[in-house]
Amino acid sequence: MAVSIISEPWRTYIAPFRVYGNLYFVGNRSVCSWLIDTGEGLILFDTTFPQTVYQMVDGIYRLGFSPADIRYVLHTHGHCDHMGGSRSIRDLTQASFCIGADDVDVCEHRGELSEAELYGVEFTSHFTIDQALYDGDTVEIGNTQVSCVHTPGHTPGTMSYFFTINGEKGSYRVGMQGGPGVHTLVDEYLNAHDLPESLRDSYVTSIDRLRQEHVDIHLTGHPGQSSIFQRKESVDSGDPLAFIDPNRWPKYLDYLETGFYKKFPV
Repeated sequence: MAVSIISEPWRTYIAPFRVYGNLYFVGNRSVCSWLIDTGEGLILFDTTFPQTVYQMVDGIYRLGFSPADIRYVLHTHGHCDHMGGSRSIRDLTQASFCIGADDVDVCEHRGELSEAELYGVEFTSHFTIDQALYDGDTVEIGNTQVSCVHTPGHTPGTMSYFFTINGEKGSYRVGMQGGPGVHTLVDEYLNAHDLPESLRDSYVTSIDRLRQEHVDIHLTGHPGQSSIFQRKESVDSGDPLAFIDPNRWPKYLDYLETGFYKKFPV
């Protein structure tokens, strides 16, 4: 699948869709990208690969919006499958591009930390970050306020995001953990990229912290991590609240913790 994303990105296409209220999916079959219509501009979460960004742009237009109306681009972390399209998006918008402070250098000049190597390519789509995000920061525009929680582990600057979405069936809290993968925490990876072993402790601490958050709508960086497309099918079948399930969040955090200790037993 990884090879086809780079050489045959059209195989990852899926039409954009509404999740609930003013929240939309504009990603692809491999990587998620999320869009909020705040009433005073758009907030975009992640920009997918450089090779698939054209699908995201097309999806924004298909939903009746314009990339020119994006006010903020919030990145979960500095890997090429989540921020690779940002250089292209910058040419279409005057948005403020934001990422966790400890991942800024990846976007701006340290492409070797972008995980492009996993896809057999070199990351060259560097771009300038307008706002480095820190724990406790908020991004507010229109009817939406996004809370930023620094959850290092997968990368040093991984950010998790929380906000409220209003819809026809009421208001619900949305949560997105910024990066679940533990493959970046093995000795080989840490040593090769000059990253501290302390990121493992940070990963566990981050999970503990996220357990304090209440989440009704659980979003993820990759569709399979929270059955995104299966829930979309339920919406299409007549269940407008298919994405609303407060039980998913704690179960997901349990899954992450179990996976971590399986990889790194105490």
